[in-house]
Amino acid sequence: MSIILLIITICVCYFIFNNYGHGILSKFSETYRQKIEEREYRCASLCKEIFSSIEEIDLFLKPSNSFLDLNESQKILEKHKFLYNQLYFGNYDDIKKTKDYAIFTAAKSFFINKYNDFPRLVSAHNESIYKKQLADAYKIVGNVEGSKLDEQQMMCILKEVNSHLVIAGAGTGKTTTIVGKIKFFNSA
Repeated sequence: MSIILLIITICVCYFIFNNYGHGILSKFSETYRQKIEEREYRCASLCKEIFSSIEEIDLFLKPSNSFLDLNESQKILEKHKFLYNQLYFGNYDDIKKTKDYAIFTAAKSFFINKYNDFPRLVSAHNESIYKKQLADAYKIVGNVEGSKLDEQQMMCILKEVNSHLVIAGAGTGKTTTIVGKIKFFNSA
């Protein structure tokens, strides 16, 4: 009796598989293929976003002969802060098997390092511009109110910013610096 039951079960399974099984397998393989495509798309989208952010940061840091605006540099950091947090704290186990995962990890690491190093790069650029312009500025400004300005005063004169916050005691040269800046603008 059990052999007959086994044979009937096998026949029923064979019948079901031949008539309906290919649809089940194809539906399973279609779902699997869609998940793979979604992972590939997510990885490619992240890479595209990272490369776009790196390009924007590099464009801002592009060598020039003028100071980089500190307010603009803060705006760039704020603009890319969400991506930085997403990459730094995010979990990307779901895209590990994608074909571009190695590119993603390299781009992620490069972006995080560039983002962290950005304020230092801006400061280094501005410092280098300052040093290049210092000698010429001393020639233009000369003595102000009978004395030569120190480096901090000259930096205030050279910086191209909308405002300066000066905190200093009496007799430290605040007014002299302002006079020097006016002299620099009139001469330049």
